Amino acid sequence: MHRTLLDTLRCPACGAGEWTLAVAEAATIPYPGGPRDEVRTGTATCACGRQYPIQEFVLSLAALFPADLQREAAFWDRFYLWNLAHGAVGFHDLRRGFAPFLAQGVTEAFPDAATIDRYDVHYQVAEHPLLRAGQTLLDVGVGLGWTSIHFARAGYQVTAFDPSLGPVQAAKAYAIGAGLPIEYLCAAMGYVAFRPGSFDNVAAFHSLHHVPDLAAGLADIQRWLRPGGGLAVDEHIANSRLAGALGAALYGWAAAQVFPRYRTIPDADLAALPAEPHSALEDAGVDQVVPLLRARFDIQFERQRHVFLDHYPLLYYLWKDKDPAAYRPALEIANHFQELVRQADPQGGEYITIVAANQPPVTAPVAAPPTAPAPAPPAPLPPPAPAPAEGTAPPAPDVTAELARLRARTAALETALAAQGAWARSLEAAQQDRDREIARLQTHLRRVANGRIMRLLRRLHR
Repeated sequence: MHRTLLDTLRCPACGAGEWTLAVAEAATIPYPGGPRDEVRTGTATCACGRQYPIQEFVLSLAALFPADLQREAAFWDRFYLWNLAHGAVGFHDLRRGFAPFLAQGVTEAFPDAATIDRYDVHYQVAEHPLLRAGQTLLDVGVGLGWTSIHFARAGYQVTAFDPSLGPVQAAKAYAIGAGLPIEYLCAAMGYVAFRPGSFDNVAAFHSLHHVPDLAAGLADIQRWLRPGGGLAVDEHIANSRLAGALGAALYGWAAAQVFPRYRTIPDADLAALPAEPHSALEDAGVDQVVPLLRARFDIQFERQRHVFLDHYPLLYYLWKDKDPAAYRPALEIANHFQELVRQADPQGGEYITIVAANQPPVTAPVAAPPTAPAPAPPAPLPPPAPAPAEGTAPPAPDVTAELARLRARTAALETALAAQGAWARSLEAAQQDRDREIARLQTHLRRVANGRIMRLLRRLHR
């Protein structure tokens, strides 16, 4: 923990921000941007007398958690550390590749993490002009830290928290090894407080649906964000019946044809893995996420998506005996098919990505029904204005200042709109490139299917 964290942190028990820091062990971390002294172990004491321990560079507020939140934190502590012990480094770092089948005893990860479509969300959000207008970023509910690592690499100054102490300590150790000075806290929504306006941006990926009182949580986020700052959210919002049926069929095939060939984790080890995603607070606030975000923030970008085929490229790659030539076409087909489903049912997505500004939503004024005006009494004549002193200009009317303010606001909105347009055009160009690649692959597949060798094989099958 760096001492400057206490400049923005407030005691969640009393709201004060007067701290005394007792350092038991410190270390100088040689980050690429320069060495930094951090507290490895010690105690932060609030003026109210409440003490919070620092262990393995992480300040912990867990002593404030109620029993249900302690159980939730313990569940994810076991889940993430079990995965980490079995090689799931993708939870640490998007570049390392995600291993989604550990619960089936399979440790194989995506062979090329940079191509996984599910990670496009992180890149798009990090480059959104609203977030790029700021530098500091608070990351909410980070697990083993893959989102905070991504935002730090993208150039943001990141503070991150999660209620599970073991995972955030592991995330901090990984960040130190990666040369990224991220501040990690063991904390939870409702049991952490920051000085108002401390952050330019807040990110919450796959975490808000765990918050039972999400209205209060978003009110906290609004206070911690500077006015006009950016909020980036990626969330599970629904369980599509169509996607669920297709995903179940895919996993049924994988259980019969793929997993038995690659299972390396014994059943005794698997018995120790918590049954994710069935934690006590899973989906506690899922129905509140979108309505509350739309009501409290000015939405700049919103897009739903499906994820039921996210794992298909890895499954097909494994089914084809880890043939590199099989992975890319399977990835393109999965992404293309999920996009078709999204277009067919744009409001039925399983996940949603939202980028919003910390200001009231822009709504059109509602016109009042016309009514006959009541006759007004004649207004008294105003007293004559005093003549200006010789050589001085008369005072400008208030309307001039208001017009100047409106012009400045209009110019700022036009600038933001231009940046949004450039960002949207870059996404459209990327989508067009993807569509052209899919068309090329489809043409190639048709040529292969109609080629001489395939015709001979069909004759042999007859």
